[in-house]
Amino acid sequence: MTNNLTSNAYKDLIDPTFEYEKSSNTVDSNANIEQLVERLTITDNNEKKESFKLTELPSEIILNITNNLSQFDVLNLIRTCSKLYNQVLPQLYKHIIIDVNFGKFDNQKYETNGRTYINSYFRFKRFIGTYVKKIDNDLSNIKIYKFECLTLLDSSIKFDLNLELQRMIKYLFNKLHNLTSLVWLDKGFRIKFLYSLKNKELINTLILNITSDSIKRNNSLLYDTNGKDHKIHQISNLNFPNLTSFQIKPFQNSKILLNIINNMLINQNDSNDVCSRLKTLSFSGEDLGSKTFNNIYRDIEQSILNEDIMECIFEKSKIKYLNNLTSLSISDISVNETDANYLINSINLKNLKFLQLSRIKEYTSNVYGDITNTIDTLNSNFLTKIAPFLNNLTHLSLGICQITNLIPQFLKKLARNNNTLKVLDLSVHFHPNLSFLIVNKFRNLEKLSLEIYDPDRTRLYMNLDEEFFEGFESLNLKSLRINSALLSSRFMELTPSQKSLEYLEIIDSNNADSSYSKVGSNRRYMYEDVSNVQAFGRRYLNLNPNLKFINYYDCLFQCNNSNLTVDPIDGLYNWFALEVRCLNFLDGWENEAIFENWNMKGYQLLLFSL
Repeated sequence: MTNNLTSNAYKDLIDPTFEYEKSSNTVDSNANIEQLVERLTITDNNEKKESFKLTELPSEIILNITNNLSQFDVLNLIRTCSKLYNQVLPQLYKHIIIDVNFGKFDNQKYETNGRTYINSYFRFKRFIGTYVKKIDNDLSNIKIYKFECLTLLDSSIKFDLNLELQRMIKYLFNKLHNLTSLVWLDKGFRIKFLYSLKNKELINTLILNITSDSIKRNNSLLYDTNGKDHKIHQISNLNFPNLTSFQIKPFQNSKILLNIINNMLINQNDSNDVCSRLKTLSFSGEDLGSKTFNNIYRDIEQSILNEDIMECIFEKSKIKYLNNLTSLSISDISVNETDANYLINSINLKNLKFLQLSRIKEYTSNVYGDITNTIDTLNSNFLTKIAPFLNNLTHLSLGICQITNLIPQFLKKLARNNNTLKVLDLSVHFHPNLSFLIVNKFRNLEKLSLEIYDPDRTRLYMNLDEEFFEGFESLNLKSLRINSALLSSRFMELTPSQKSLEYLEIIDSNNADSSYSKVGSNRRYMYEDVSNVQAFGRRYLNLNPNLKFINYYDCLFQCNNSNLTVDPIDGLYNWFALEVRCLNFLDGWENEAIFENWNMKGYQLLLFSL
């Protein structure tokens, strides 16, 4: 079926008076389908069989078929007859995703089956009106189970959510009676939306972007202009008793985070029961000062605010022992050696599969608690203390700044007990033993991201030599993300040696300042001659014709393997980042909507409306 729907087609879908001619040969879901099978059977003498209609199949079979269709195919299908309209229409509401970056590409990498995308602020408003109207008309078969708002405000919208839309969203939430998963990463989220949810006990996944602006009460901000607590917003009525995934960003300080954990995660429920159910836990704070990698002395005041986060989460809060946790992500905090004890004593680390520690600053304290210049020991620091417990880890992401680079010591200890690591994502200072340890200790890697920084400067290390890449050909990688090292012949030999390599990203020193920050891109090729960068993309494709996507110097190209050409492609940067990095959901979807004008013009017909 075609994926192009005209606006008139959408008009038909929302017109309740639109009439279809009913089929006279329909059967209900309890009918005996043996006759249908007989009519479809081809005999040896090629006897001509009677044709059958899709609507004659039981509803269960029809829904099994349509579950494997995109929203575009489903929209086309339900326009064919009234029975399919009534049967299949509810499927379009089950999983709603708001994402202005969504568009239709020649090689679609978005997961579209069983999902309905809305990629416009204005279409979202229209969708709310349509959905609420259907619910008010007592259409009980229309149910939303999963709701995700990834990006709502694009570059054409110069204002925040207005009061009218806020009221509409609150009314929408009031009608989400069957919701099991709520994800809102757009900056327009407001805590007050949650108060409108009726059946909070059904929700098992809660992923929210709780900015300071999202918590407003009596028209007063939670924070004053200096970022200090004005008052703690009480959210005791927001009880989600059956959560298995709890992911929050950003926490501005430990007091706010403590309030969120104790009220939204635990509340009045039994702490042991809540913690035994929890599978995924993620907290991402505000960036500590500059986005450059090793500027650890800047914005010390903000670092002090976030130095007790581990204690806040695992000691001061109501959280008990997390025996069944499989995914942990904590970002934008300061840690010291003693913080490792909170993880060891509060989590069954041997059960972890995914661990992300991003934008972390490690320091030591004197007896008075003042931040001082760190003098790390080789045998006892935050990472080396938790390493022996990470036996079954498969995904590891580390972005940690240390005065003394102890990543090699950590990797050695990790490798002694772990042979399951598949994905490794490091943002660290250069160390001469780093590559040797990776190649020789973690031979089962499938994805490798190495963002290596100059030990003495705030920029990427661009002098990776022949010795650094020695042994890399023994790996069997599906994706590789690494500093550019064009002067190294071993680096150029690395790409063709990886026969399974599909995704390649080369990091440039010019965008080093954003490399250690959250996922995002300045899309420099929009302002430069893309052909120059494209030539380098073709060079890598010629070295390895199996490549599918290449991100070279922040320019994403899709590979044409038949004629060895590369074509620029936009709108897939978040998807690509998840393919080459080890990122949790919060970092995998940057909140800033990067939606170029050509997308706005070219894909207007793909916007969803019912």
